[in-house]
Amino acid sequence: MDPVSIATIFLAQRIVDSVIVKGFLRRADADEKKDKQRLENDLKRDAERHKQQLEIQRENHRQRLEAAKAEHRLSMEKWAAQTYYKECWPLRNPFEMQICESLSNENDSKYSDVVPCRLICSLVDDVHPYARTINDNLSSFVVNYYSTNGTHGVVSEIGAWRNDIPANDASVNYLFAGLKKQPVMVLAPSLINDGKTFILKVWSWGLGEDINYPAGMELGRIELEPLYRKAVLEETLKMVDLVRAMHLSADKLSPGLQRNISVANKAKGLEGKMKERMMSFLDAAPEIDDAVKKKMENQLSGVFCCIAGMYADAYHLLEYGAIPKLPTLLRCIPGVGLMLPALREFYVSLLNEYGWLEENKEFLARLNLDIAEGFSNLPFTFRNQEEIVRPFTDNALCLYMESNGRRVGDDVGGAVTAAQLDFADDRFVRRIDDVRVRAKLLPNL
Repeated sequence: MDPVSIATIFLAQRIVDSVIVKGFLRRADADEKKDKQRLENDLKRDAERHKQQLEIQRENHRQRLEAAKAEHRLSMEKWAAQTYYKECWPLRNPFEMQICESLSNENDSKYSDVVPCRLICSLVDDVHPYARTINDNLSSFVVNYYSTNGTHGVVSEIGAWRNDIPANDASVNYLFAGLKKQPVMVLAPSLINDGKTFILKVWSWGLGEDINYPAGMELGRIELEPLYRKAVLEETLKMVDLVRAMHLSADKLSPGLQRNISVANKAKGLEGKMKERMMSFLDAAPEIDDAVKKKMENQLSGVFCCIAGMYADAYHLLEYGAIPKLPTLLRCIPGVGLMLPALREFYVSLLNEYGWLEENKEFLARLNLDIAEGFSNLPFTFRNQEEIVRPFTDNALCLYMESNGRRVGDDVGGAVTAAQLDFADDRFVRRIDDVRVRAKLLPNL
């Protein structure tokens, strides 16, 4: 082949190579780059989509985990609440019991601010033969004289204590955890010496009071044995009078009553330890058993009623300035003689405390006189009645003199002299004198 032809062919080939082939290759490279870019974009989108899916999955997992934790917490709280209600909460009504609220929702009502206090008694009916009657009598006393909707309102929780929960300090603490800052008193009597001794303990916390634990104290102990012997003696003597009135012969009486009559006759004229030893021979007799049981139940009920009234009076006086109600009810309460010394000390302390809050001396004088009048109206005589009434009449007279511009202080004699000279015709002073006469602090005028 001609070299020129060969060169021409080679040149042509080069032209083809440079123009056609390279162009093709450029197009091929461009397509490849586009494909690569498309692939990279796809991969990037896939990666972003994958990342988003991972985020969604993680968030879904987090939400499900939180839901699981929340459900677990609810389950634990429900279990804890159920366990608390079953094992700890001492009342039959639930933990979410109605809070003590004001008596009236009307702003212009005189009762709009009065919040009743709550009384809880832990004495269950089957713990002692007298328990049911004590609870019934206490309930009637609160309902009749401290109505929930009255100015001395008390919400009664008598009978609400569960039989399967012990009435001990721990149970009171559990109760406090649920009723904290509500006005509550828990009367928690316990029995020792095989049911022969009542220990009277009370726990309380006030309206909005910010304390960590309930305040408790022992009010005293009641020995049932001496009360029982005294009741047997009294009912035996009544039966003696009945036998005489009916002209019955001794052989018609039970051996137990015959023995009691013999002991009662021998105990006449005895005093002190000898009389106590002689009375220890008194015992049950079918003719008097019911009467003795009733007397015991009434006397013990009276003690419980006094404690409830003392608490209600203190709460309503200190919170709302309401005049104490229990002293006017003492004549209706059997067995009040057992509580007289404690009642005196309580009301003396209560009025002393209230005196720091109240500046109106005339009102304080009326408070003291109302309490003195209540004590003096008791239908029976006590050897210490004079000592019980005197502190209140003396305070009433001194405070009344001071409210009328007389400086008295602790000079009771000066107050009496001023009353005799300048206030002899004053109605309040005459009322004080009436009480003093009734309590044998003055001769009958």
